[in-house]
Amino acid sequence: MRKCMLIVGNGIVGFASGGKERSGHRTYQGELYALYICEAFQRSGMGRALLGKVVNHLRALGYHNMMTWVLKDNPALRFYEHVGAKKFDEKLDELDGTPLIEYAVGWVDLSAWK
Repeated sequence: MRKCMLIVGNGIVGFASGGKERSGHRTYQGELYALYICEAFQRSGMGRALLGKVVNHLRALGYHNMMTWVLKDNPALRFYEHVGAKKFDEKLDELDGTPLIEYAVGWVDLSAWK
């Protein structure tokens, strides 16, 4: 697993981690486990930069593709689609009795990442 952090001044403003796909999916080898950017730093290119670090790590491991799970109502879904991810699956989860829909999104060719 690779973890990356962005530090501005004396504080961490974002982080990302990724590695081997954990659910045994037949198509996707790599997985973005987490990506977070503090709200004040969103839309600054930091998300794309951190995602690129994870992509480079996965390519160094020999993985050719990557997926992640994202909540249906999470604004990050639009970010992932903007940087080339495509929805390919969904699941229903539950948190404290509240149903949550999660989408699986993936990048089928990491060599196309810029």
